[in-house]
Amino acid sequence: MSEGSVKQKVVRVAGRVLTPDSQFENRSYSVPLRLSTPAPDLDQPTHPVETGTHGTFPFRFSDLPLEIFQHILLFCAEPSIKPPTPHQHQKVSPEWLPITQVCRSWRTITHACPLLWSMITPNLNIFWAGIMQQRSRPLLLDVHLRVGRHDADDRQVTMTAYNALVILRDISHRMRSLRLDGPREHVRSTLNDLRTASPIRSLSFNIPPWDLGAPFSIPETVFSSNASVRSLSFLADRALRAPDWLLHGLTSFKTGGNVPLLDLLDALRQMPVLEYFALLRCTAVWDEDDIFPGAPIPLNRLRQFTVCTESPRHFVLLATHLMIPDAARKRLAVRRLAAPRCGRWTSWLQTLPSIYASYTCRGLQNIRISGGPTRGRFLAWTDELHDDIARFCFELEWNGSPPAPDGVQAIELTSPFYYLCTLCDELNAVGVRRVMVEGDPTHVVVAMGYWHQFFAQLPSVEELWLYPGTPEVLWSAFLPRDAERVLQSLKRVYIVEGKLSVEPKLSAPTIASESDLSGLLSAVDLSGSSSLPLDGTFIECYRRERKSVDIHSLDATPGLMALLRGGAVQSREVHLRNCEVDDGALAPLCALAKVRMNRDWILQ
Repeated sequence: MSEGSVKQKVVRVAGRVLTPDSQFENRSYSVPLRLSTPAPDLDQPTHPVETGTHGTFPFRFSDLPLEIFQHILLFCAEPSIKPPTPHQHQKVSPEWLPITQVCRSWRTITHACPLLWSMITPNLNIFWAGIMQQRSRPLLLDVHLRVGRHDADDRQVTMTAYNALVILRDISHRMRSLRLDGPREHVRSTLNDLRTASPIRSLSFNIPPWDLGAPFSIPETVFSSNASVRSLSFLADRALRAPDWLLHGLTSFKTGGNVPLLDLLDALRQMPVLEYFALLRCTAVWDEDDIFPGAPIPLNRLRQFTVCTESPRHFVLLATHLMIPDAARKRLAVRRLAAPRCGRWTSWLQTLPSIYASYTCRGLQNIRISGGPTRGRFLAWTDELHDDIARFCFELEWNGSPPAPDGVQAIELTSPFYYLCTLCDELNAVGVRRVMVEGDPTHVVVAMGYWHQFFAQLPSVEELWLYPGTPEVLWSAFLPRDAERVLQSLKRVYIVEGKLSVEPKLSAPTIASESDLSGLLSAVDLSGSSSLPLDGTFIECYRRERKSVDIHSLDATPGLMALLRGGAVQSREVHLRNCEVDDGALAPLCALAKVRMNRDWILQ
């Protein structure tokens, strides 16, 4: 990292530290003094603006208060989110070390900021780990060590268990968090030697997926059975066994892998103060007949309950054996490559409303769809504004194989995208009032009438958001013309970064004959008793002369006009956000609805 790149990185993050939600807002520093030069007016440039390729900034670093400058340095010291390269372990010094070599003033500031030295990352060797723990005193340390091999083919370990023990021996009494990555035998041997009391609050283990076998057991004597661990995370394709004294004080518990249901329930019984629970990538086969009848396990302080798996089965079986408060947020995230077999999820999905209906007013109220047949995401949640704070949220994500690059582009009907209308019926989403549709980055045009069949399951939609790449949604929703009208309760439609013209420049894409398509779509039984043909049938494609047309350039005017002319609600609103509007394109819309461009009303 050169001096110029360091300064550019510091400038780039300068805007972030001024935000009120900075994670370092409530932390104090050992040097509360400010630099002698007063802080400048950020609204006015310090120096005259110069023309050329080099940009000018409205402040000098010497003018910044010392606390602000230390904030900037802390952002530069954040661990990289990029996956480690094969030779990353050879770099033994902190990645942000070039900051100290810019000038004497910067070096003095970094040496006077203990928080900057309080993170021991996996690339550090024994020498630099000692430097970090000395300069960070008296603060607690966040330690992340990678022991053993990266994968099964590695012949050279990242760090041996002995070197890890040498590092941890001097700092075990100062650790705030500890994360160990590596094979089971290396991680366990490291834990066996940690036999001194520690103020540690967070403990995390990440065992590679290729390391399969027996359950991983945390030693009973770790930290001399004297540690106030509040957060425990275990990511591996195996079960976890932890001592009871470690589980009693947990407020956050994250696990996954091949964990049996009975063992997980027994562990949850030992967590009376648990607030956050997450089950990730569970691969175990759970059988409800193996569970002994008994009273549900009370989790009176639980705030968030998350299950990420390949089937709703794990969520339902676990939730029905726990007493979760009404105010707790529940989230079911399903990851699939293809649609489930006929009727496989029906019983589990139909059980979900009884789990969350007791603390929601009107059931599912929001739906967000992004992507298309190749890859995409479907979200359905309750009446909160965002899915992250919803009392209940169902998430389905799929990632299939891409379409053919040349000629006819098509996807088989095994994609979960084709079963969204059936999914809405099984989720009892009849009361949904807001739908958001985002574009498909693969630019696969869906079949004629697809959105008509989808919105037929949602008669109560009042608000529709269409993001870039979705102008065909409304047009497809009103085909065929002799079918029953949909979106009759719609009051507001939002077009984000779309295009409107007086006369559409492109006609609707001809995808398949209407007679052939109606036979395919009619094969879907909304009750789940039958499914679309899985014999390699294709229903969407481009004409060769149109294959180079970008979907984002299609006009949204035909769909809007079809919606406004056939709607039962007279007082409809059209909101245009950052749209490209040709001259004269608004007049037909204003004759049928109230139109608002960005924040201003065009006609009321």
